[in-house]
Amino acid sequence: ALANAIVAVDIPSGVNADTGAVEGEAIDADLTVTFGALKPGLLLMPGKEFAGAIHLVDIDLDATLGEPVAQLIEDEDVTDLLRAPSASDHKYSRGVVEIIAGSAQYPGAALLAVDGARSAGAGMVRYLERPGIDTTALITAFPDVVISGEPDARIRARVIGPGFDGSSDQRELLVTACASDAALVIDAGALTLLASDPELRELVTVRGAAGAVTVLTPHDGEFGRFQAVGDDRRAAALSLAGSLKAIVVLKGAGTVIADHHGHVFIDAEGTSDLATAGSGDVLAGLMGGLLASGGGVADSHTSVVAAAVFIHGRAGRIAGEALGSVTAADIADCLEPALAELL
Repeated sequence: ALANAIVAVDIPSGVNADTGAVEGEAIDADLTVTFGALKPGLLLMPGKEFAGAIHLVDIDLDATLGEPVAQLIEDEDVTDLLRAPSASDHKYSRGVVEIIAGSAQYPGAALLAVDGARSAGAGMVRYLERPGIDTTALITAFPDVVISGEPDARIRARVIGPGFDGSSDQRELLVTACASDAALVIDAGALTLLASDPELRELVTVRGAAGAVTVLTPHDGEFGRFQAVGDDRRAAALSLAGSLKAIVVLKGAGTVIADHHGHVFIDAEGTSDLATAGSGDVLAGLMGGLLASGGGVADSHTSVVAAAVFIHGRAGRIAGEALGSVTAADIADCLEPALAELL
């Protein structure tokens, strides 16, 4: 027990229960005891910082609460989505994921994205070979990765953009990726291309309307190139997801995952251990690998993406507890322990 602890009832005064916005002063609680259901404002920034530890008390309101505005993903949700290989599986039935990442300026991003994808349970990780990109370090680190510039119809998911530096060929790579029906994770430099190019945004919107899965992974700065985040992160993620017919992962403390069907997840697993260069590259690769491995049925892709965010957060926690100071490579190294813990 804490001496002189500050306990908030339901939600700290001054915090908006729906959005987490704080205007003026707010109670900085050590513990928030909330009733009936979690309020989004307890999980979304900046309200999350004022809530302290959260204890939910069930007062039997299920029949009167109505539909939730968001879902908090927990261990059992992730475990239900993870697909263990069966005796009849082979490398192609387990899924093929392709990574389109790295540049002469940012070669390490390719290794981090590939490392994330390798941990996700897909049967094969391919790296798209491109002129001017040295793959020596990649093949030395990961001899199981297939490096090829040839198309492969068996690819189920692609990740594009980690380590992109704006060179002229990268737009065409994104155009080609959008033309495929494979699930597509658009990250980092590819998001910059998308935000500044109406034709690319139209390609993404059309593929989403046709049923193809597109995942956008912006942090606040990248999101701001599309539209303002504002005080309501949940509404902002839903708005961008609706306009581009995509799954939007608005990264940050209390990452929001939203799709154009109105499904929303809020992540409470990630910690400040994830705030390190290259962490997002690992997450993008992990998402692509999980989508390729068939971790969910057709209507649960948003759940699979939310599971990737959760697993990434769990890996960060494991790395933080073991090491104190965490790098993106440490997070990648802890993905398999995180998955083993959940399985």
